[in-house]
Amino acid sequence: HFLLPLLYALVFMFVVIKMKFCDLSNLSRIILLALFAVKLLAAFVVCIVYTKYYSSSDFYTYFNDSKIIVHKILENGSGEGMQSWNSHFDPVIFNSSRIMIILNAILFLFSFGNFYVHIVFFCSFSFIGAIGLFRGFNKHFPQKTIVLVLGIFLVPSILFWTSAALKESVVMGIVGLLIY
Repeated sequence: HFLLPLLYALVFMFVVIKMKFCDLSNLSRIILLALFAVKLLAAFVVCIVYTKYYSSSDFYTYFNDSKIIVHKILENGSGEGMQSWNSHFDPVIFNSSRIMIILNAILFLFSFGNFYVHIVFFCSFSFIGAIGLFRGFNKHFPQKTIVLVLGIFLVPSILFWTSAALKESVVMGIVGLLIY
């Protein structure tokens, strides 16, 4: 259960080492890898918190609904049992739950149904966004490296919410890339 997520985490760490985007003058690659490891640790803490203290959560619901979609596509199954596809807020312009379910369904191509692989991918995307934020702000405040690292990567609430397979991870990735 943990071998495939570990493999993807190692692949992403290799990408961090090699990718030009992650070449930061103020931060070494070792520090970046340590920050990513902290993010992965936070992701598993989120899983433990939601498994132990809550009967249901968005990320399990998105994952389970995406499993139903994949089953429907591959085996011509029914879409019955989906909890988040239709919400009470359907009249709005778009439903973000559907986006998360579709993203999770796409990740099934790489995860083979392993939930922890989804966590690694969401952590990776939000981490890329955090690097984008750091690069964007560091350009204007190069003397504030420690403050930027603490504020972008290590604020507990940001670390907690952007380390799970939730909308916040996607938002962090998109905002970070936009700011960059």
